[in-house]
Amino acid sequence: MGMKKTTHIIFILLFSILISYNLFVIQFFNGNSYSQFPNSEIEQSRMNNIEGIKWSYYTDKKENLTAIYPNGWKIIKGENSDNNNQNGSITIFRSPKENSNDTFQDNIVISIIKSNNNISNNNNFEIQTIIKKLEMRNEDFKLENFSDINIGNKQTGKSIEYGFNSTGINFKTEQIFSSINNKIHIFSLLAEQKAFEKYSQIFNYMLKNIILKNN
Repeated sequence: MGMKKTTHIIFILLFSILISYNLFVIQFFNGNSYSQFPNSEIEQSRMNNIEGIKWSYYTDKKENLTAIYPNGWKIIKGENSDNNNQNGSITIFRSPKENSNDTFQDNIVISIIKSNNNISNNNNFEIQTIIKKLEMRNEDFKLENFSDINIGNKQTGKSIEYGFNSTGINFKTEQIFSSINNKIHIFSLLAEQKAFEKYSQIFNYMLKNIILKNN
C-alpha cells in the first residue's frame, strides 16, 4: 500500500473516530429512530443468551450486514457523505435508561465508511497514529489495550480499548476497525466506566454473531 493511500485511509478513520468518539452528544441529537428504514428490517428473535437477554435481528440490506441487539434497545439510523469521495452510514443501538436518574444511555455503534478508492482487506491500520490523535483530543485519555480480534463470519479487525472524561463523566470505550469490500467498518462501544463490563458482554456477543456479506 502506497503512502498516499495509507494517509487517505488514516484520514477516513480519524474522521470516523471523531464521530463515534463523541457519541454522548447523540443523546441530544434529533436522529430518526428506526421505523422501517429503506433497505433495512427488524425481526424478533428467539435467541437467549447472557443472563436471559432476548435479542432481535437487524438487517441492513444496503450495507450487506445482519446484527443482533437486545430487545428494548432503540435504533437510530443515519447516513453521512462529503465531497471527498467518501460516504457511508451510522447505526446506533442505544440502551434504555437504567433508572430515572440515568443521565447517559450507553451506545453500541456500527459506522461504515465507503470510498471510491481501493481499500485492501488486510486491516493494515496505523493504530499508533490513531491512538496519538485520540490522546490529543480527549481529556484524561488512558489507553488500556489494543489487539487483534475476530468478528462474526471469519472477519478480523483491530481493537482499541481506552478511557476518557467528558462533561464530568468517566467513559470507557472499545473501537474495532475492519476493512472489507472497499468499506471501513468501525464497531464502537461507549459506556460509563462503571458499566463497561456489563455492556462489554453484550458488545462481544453482538460482534460474535454479526454477519458481513460480500457485495
